[in-house]
Amino acid sequence: MDKFVLAQFSDTHVCRSGELLNNGINSNRRLEKAIEYLLNHSIRPDALIVTGDLVQEGFDEEYAQLKTFLDPVIKRFPVYLCLGNHDSHASFYRHFSEYPGIAGSQGLENWKKGRMTDLAVSYSVELFNSKLVVLDSLQNGSARGLLVGSQLKNISNLSKDIENQNNILAIHHPPISSGNATMDTICLENPETLEKLLNLFPTFSLILSGHIHRTIISRFAGCTVCICPSTAHLYPIDLTPTNTLPTREQPGYFLHRYLENKGWISQLISLEL
Repeated sequence: MDKFVLAQFSDTHVCRSGELLNNGINSNRRLEKAIEYLLNHSIRPDALIVTGDLVQEGFDEEYAQLKTFLDPVIKRFPVYLCLGNHDSHASFYRHFSEYPGIAGSQGLENWKKGRMTDLAVSYSVELFNSKLVVLDSLQNGSARGLLVGSQLKNISNLSKDIENQNNILAIHHPPISSGNATMDTICLENPETLEKLLNLFPTFSLILSGHIHRTIISRFAGCTVCICPSTAHLYPIDLTPTNTLPTREQPGYFLHRYLENKGWISQLISLEL
């Protein structure tokens, strides 16, 4: 029996109204269809997390557009947001400061005070008897990810108070190699720091990421890593600088289901677009 169901979208890459991605994909329409599919699925989620690259260019208009897609969802269940390398802290805060967990982010307080440093969107929320910890790997001006000291300190402080072993960590840039040389040039820069911390506080069982635009399952620091495909399009497994066209594979999302006495199981849902 499901105790909790957490849906995961990633790399939604929302554009301004009427615009397409550079590859011609209508990411807005595909997100709309993904949401429609999610809300009508036979397994009803208790919450949704979107693991980064929420929008394409970080424009205010893009976040306004994203909000029109997500506001109907949040009327049904909580929506948790995580930032990726295509995002913008300031534009995000202007539109989503009232969303769950965001009000507790130190980065929001810094932004409200006019500070332009340490704007990371990092926070934690309760999921029945587990915690969801959201980290911000956005490094302004770079496609690569980085976890700064203040976030790692927050994990350390939080982990001391966690007894459950089935907690979830969400971060856009996965802490593992994708197996693709091109994507690994824009990976998380300091996974070893996160690994040391997770080994010190082994209270997490699941790490949710995106960024790669493919489904990848692996292990890291005793946790299962689930890299979620994009709702917009998938990249080829042999992606190179000259081979960046989307594949014909269907986009998708994850349902992470917590089963009583079994823990988390993760299932990929393909979108028939």
